[in-house]
Amino acid sequence: MEYTAPPKPQLSSRANAFSIAALMASGSPKEKEPAESTIKPLEQFVEKSSCAQPLSDLSSLDPHGDFSSSPSSLCTEPLIPTTPIIPSEEMAKISCSLETKELWDKFHELGTEMIITKSGRRMFPTIRVSFSGVDPEAKYIVLMDIVPVDNKRYRYAYHRSSWLVAGKADPPLPARLYVHPDSPFTGEQLLKQMVSFEKVKLTNNELDQHGHIILNSMHKYQPRVHIIKKKDHTASLLNLKSEEFRTFIFPETVFTAVTAYQNQLITKLKIDSNPFAKGFRDSSRLTDIERESVESLIQKHSYARSPIRTYGGEDDLGDDSQATQNRVFVGDRRAFIVKADSKIWLTFILAAFAGVLHWCHITTLFENDRHFSHLSTLEREMAFRTEMVVLASWYRIYTAIMDFLGVPTKTCWTVNRGKGLSPVESCEGLGDPASFYVAVIFLLNGLMMSLFFLYGTYLSGSRLGGLITVMCFFFNHGECTRVMWTPPLRESFSYPFLVLQMLLLTYILRIPNINTGSLIALCVSNIFFMLPWQFAQFVLLTQIASLFAVCIMGYIDSCKLQKILSVHMVSLVVCFILMFGNSMLLTSYYAASLVVIWGILELSPRVFKRCRSQVYLWVIEGCAWLFGTVTLKYLTSLAFGIADDAHIGNILKSKFIGYKDFDTLMYTCAAEFDFMEKETPVRYTKTLLLPVVLVVLGVIIKKAIKYLRWTLSHTGQYEREERFNQGEVVYHALQLLAYSVLAILIMRLKLFLTPHLCVMASLVCSKQLFGWLFCKIQPKTLVFAILALMAIEGSANLQTQWNIMGEFSNLPQEELLEWIQVSTRQDAVFAGAMPTMASVKLSTLRPIVNHPHYEDAALRARTKVVYSMYSRKPAKEVKRELIKLGVNYYILEESLCISRKKPGCSMPEIWDVEDPANSGRIPLCTLMSKDSRPYFITVFENSNYRVLKIPYE
Repeated sequence: MEYTAPPKPQLSSRANAFSIAALMASGSPKEKEPAESTIKPLEQFVEKSSCAQPLSDLSSLDPHGDFSSSPSSLCTEPLIPTTPIIPSEEMAKISCSLETKELWDKFHELGTEMIITKSGRRMFPTIRVSFSGVDPEAKYIVLMDIVPVDNKRYRYAYHRSSWLVAGKADPPLPARLYVHPDSPFTGEQLLKQMVSFEKVKLTNNELDQHGHIILNSMHKYQPRVHIIKKKDHTASLLNLKSEEFRTFIFPETVFTAVTAYQNQLITKLKIDSNPFAKGFRDSSRLTDIERESVESLIQKHSYARSPIRTYGGEDDLGDDSQATQNRVFVGDRRAFIVKADSKIWLTFILAAFAGVLHWCHITTLFENDRHFSHLSTLEREMAFRTEMVVLASWYRIYTAIMDFLGVPTKTCWTVNRGKGLSPVESCEGLGDPASFYVAVIFLLNGLMMSLFFLYGTYLSGSRLGGLITVMCFFFNHGECTRVMWTPPLRESFSYPFLVLQMLLLTYILRIPNINTGSLIALCVSNIFFMLPWQFAQFVLLTQIASLFAVCIMGYIDSCKLQKILSVHMVSLVVCFILMFGNSMLLTSYYAASLVVIWGILELSPRVFKRCRSQVYLWVIEGCAWLFGTVTLKYLTSLAFGIADDAHIGNILKSKFIGYKDFDTLMYTCAAEFDFMEKETPVRYTKTLLLPVVLVVLGVIIKKAIKYLRWTLSHTGQYEREERFNQGEVVYHALQLLAYSVLAILIMRLKLFLTPHLCVMASLVCSKQLFGWLFCKIQPKTLVFAILALMAIEGSANLQTQWNIMGEFSNLPQEELLEWIQVSTRQDAVFAGAMPTMASVKLSTLRPIVNHPHYEDAALRARTKVVYSMYSRKPAKEVKRELIKLGVNYYILEESLCISRKKPGCSMPEIWDVEDPANSGRIPLCTLMSKDSRPYFITVFENSNYRVLKIPYE
């Protein structure tokens, strides 16, 4: 059957370029044939179906290079045909070699992936072949097609890092052949040169009119190279049975078509191997918008080399035009990089400005509240009466250097405190220990604000996102931090390192390949976060739980998660060593969870290999994590005999089932450990923080559900970007839910929730989430409109903070500490309320038997004995227990005996829960305030404190 073309077909410019007339004209001028003796377009040469059909059986094609056959003709067997007929003796001598075989082998080991887009994307690695055994005098046409490997569709399981069959193949798309634009070649050319198909483009656009090869996403394909001997007397290809041809297949070139890379190792290998992808090796520091600009810049320039490569070192591109193209490309690229670098510097400058602004803000608030600059050394130490973190090493290094250089570090003067009070010496400057500590903490929290700006900018892909994060933090400042009121708290030093850690984690989740430097930085930030603060492990527990959920749902691959887990394990061991073998870390839920998740990632691909239901697998892995973590934590605590964190479980029990004991009530009676105040969400709403985040969260959930539906149904041909596979965004949404639960249960932990809300608010600038809206309204207009509305309530909140004026004064405690310094021995042992003991230890250096670190089981037991002074037990029994601890003096505070923050929370009422046998008796503290004899001797007394000496006779 012969094919007769319609008269004078109208081809597009690209189709005309691919026609044999154009191909024939591309030869040497002496060999050009008349225009009327053209062969029909070879790009119309396609297979009539997906069945294994001999190339010689194909004869008729439609004018656009697409086959028209009924679906019933489709085959379900794998299709990678070799030469279907016995070639002629001359064609049998021809051999073909894959010149880029070594590179293809590297990709093949990992499972090659090729990007397909609507506009068409070039292949990398490129198919480059060389021929031998051809007739130097003959002419040959070289072409390539890409055929399905099988009749299956695939999906990538991130938590298994492998490709799985997802179902039957989608209906085949129009099949096309790519004729090399330099065809026909002479045999002599083919012997000297290699043929490169670097201009082949892959697309998923079924309506493509540019001659690109159309493929289905998530299907496997095999490229094939064909060589046809052109007959001099033939004017057209009427019947291919009469043509001499041969087909070559290279199994290492099999690939899976994707709309976004699935395997991170493939991404890394492509970036490292592709000379035109070098700009992406450091592009992780760019925002999404800048990264797209880099990619568009690279795509605008084709290789400045001929598709034909010479073996003998002959340079066919030595002309000025090609050199100019190279210079233009390099020049444009360098110009863009300079522009990108200038934008990055602008981002850092804005971040630094935000940090300085926050430093000034908290410094001013602290000074207004305490009048700290005019306090004496003793008064400053009393202001640090609770959880003190001493930056002794930094202070000593600083003072040693300044003393060596002869630079004064502080200025002192006498402050007259008014009638009836003795003057005190007050010093300013970093040479004063208290001033040094406050300065470092405030500097650290200033840097934290810089990190928040960078965090919001990086997460949203826009500096406007960083602006929203910072402004939301300021407008909700009282809900975000307590550092301006209580800088000695351990989280004041610890939390900035968590911000750094989460920024680094976001970077690691986003980049395709993890570098060692980012893992080391993550480990260091983990260590600095965990060392100072006892609750850090519980925050990190929610983090790895969120990451595990993101992983099992397929948003990140298991290989990446295992690297993150390894960093957590290393940092946990380092903290264990630096904390002198704190066994509570190794027996914590955090440590148990790390081990269990690692085990699930290792065993799940093998144990549940045949599990077909994805939801069923999620439920199994989630339950395995929960049950495994609780069980392993219980077994390790039992094995090591550790009960240091038992009170944490009791606190959670008290939240859900009303459990009560002494240690639990010591926490839950404090306002910061109560449930979140009902007014807190109202305050979030007034500043529009909560509504904005709810909108962002709603969009994330909608896109995530759409993606998960696609994953579960294995149907649909959505673009990968539309399916929403940004693991770091989903992680932040899950982390927000975890922080919300913690904040609702324990009000103090809203200091994690509120800043995270501010970070999430930055996503309102995300092009990925709200690109559809930015087509209708400028992002700047939207952002400044939101900030204007937020500022109505936010500015009022700031004004309220600025109006706070006060001055620290605690004369009763000052009298107590001065008496201790003068009237007691250096080795006298004191006991009393935990905050007071912290001041006694800091200001007088006297030994104490209990202090605010309540996370040690032995220390909790001692504290319970000390607080028995506020129980209803007999004085003789309490004295006996205090003597066992070696106590010489007991500091009794009447306020603890009578104060009641809420029902059931006075110290005698707490003891009634612990010691019901003595319920109804007069509290011992009440008896001691009237007459301490005969078991104790009152040696000091003022309006707040009474010091009882314990006689040992």
